[in-house]
Amino acid sequence: MCSKCQTAAASYIRRQAKQLGKQLPGVCSGEDIECVHRARVASRRLRAAFRVFSGCFGDRTLRRWRKHVRNLAQQLGQARDLDVQIDFLCGFVSHALEPSVCRGLSRLLAELERRRERMQPRVVRAVERFQRSGVLEEMLSRTKKMLDRPNGAAPEEATLEAAAELSPAIRARLEEYLALEDSLQEPDDVERLHSLRIAAKRLRYTLEIARLVYPTDLQPFIEAAKTLQTLLGEIHDCDVWQAELDDFQATMRKRLLRVYGSDRAMAQVEPGIELLRQDRCQRRQQLVEQATAFWRQMQQQGTWETLPRLLESASAMQTQSAVAGDNQLPPAAGGPPSASATPPLPPVVSDSAVAPIAREQNSPTDTGGQLHPDGMLSSGATATKHHAADSAHSHARRMRTVAVSSN
Repeated sequence: MCSKCQTAAASYIRRQAKQLGKQLPGVCSGEDIECVHRARVASRRLRAAFRVFSGCFGDRTLRRWRKHVRNLAQQLGQARDLDVQIDFLCGFVSHALEPSVCRGLSRLLAELERRRERMQPRVVRAVERFQRSGVLEEMLSRTKKMLDRPNGAAPEEATLEAAAELSPAIRARLEEYLALEDSLQEPDDVERLHSLRIAAKRLRYTLEIARLVYPTDLQPFIEAAKTLQTLLGEIHDCDVWQAELDDFQATMRKRLLRVYGSDRAMAQVEPGIELLRQDRCQRRQQLVEQATAFWRQMQQQGTWETLPRLLESASAMQTQSAVAGDNQLPPAAGGPPSASATPPLPPVVSDSAVAPIAREQNSPTDTGGQLHPDGMLSSGATATKHHAADSAHSHARRMRTVAVSSN
């Protein structure tokens, strides 16, 4: 790769590696769920950069970096999914719901909390394995050497040569993304919608990386991909809830039959579970409509037809400049595309309206997983509801005390 691409690669990977390292102590302490989120995002961006800048590092080195970052990201992803579900469910329960509805939701919340606590030692061990691998230190050392080279170009200095080298990566991600454009016409195809979300995320990250060296403003396209990714992400969350509720009901019924020989107590659990199921179904339908409307808006404005033309234009300018012996980007006539080129975003009613809540140390749990028949569920449900309502003032942090074994 050209010197400017190498400098951009070093700058971007170094920044994401520092972000990942900064979050790892918080991931291990379990005190702030946002540490898990930020570490997960940094790991995703690192893997995207490894793909885009594959020519800047040796294949063997990149394979090792990718392997260790991926292994860490898998544990972070599972922990983050449970954190999001727990926070959403606490906000849901904190609403003025009937006690008969809260009984089943309290059982579900206790189960999710228990699973998250069991997972924390695995997360800590994953972090420790990653730290022992030395990959983080190696990324920081290699990128520092690249940035300290004499005559290194500033990463923000766009050149036509650098743009031409990154254009194939953008085209590949754009093709992957557009190949799934009919997914919204079949919203019941959960796997295909999930694939479209992944493609939107990869396109967004690739554009964010290319922005470091590209001669034209890519921000409108980044914002468009980010908006669709957000909508599809919430749709995926709703689909995950449906599967979670099915598994929870099946597990509860099996446990009741094994312990008591009867599943009569399910009558107290199912009203809350069905209410949550209906809520997630309705929310999913709203999100599908918003995503479909946004995609049509992008089609009408020719958003994704414009991007290939920009790529072709940069390649043509690079060829002309190479022939003329001048590789530096000439001043763009009229400046970069205006912000008005960004597709206006449709209103998105996010689940964040139900504020994530902070929970105290003594979060509601059941008695060691033992299920009690009939009326024994109601006291736990009422306690959970009051606890969630009292804790709803905190939007950004959730405290969790976990007994962590780092063996």
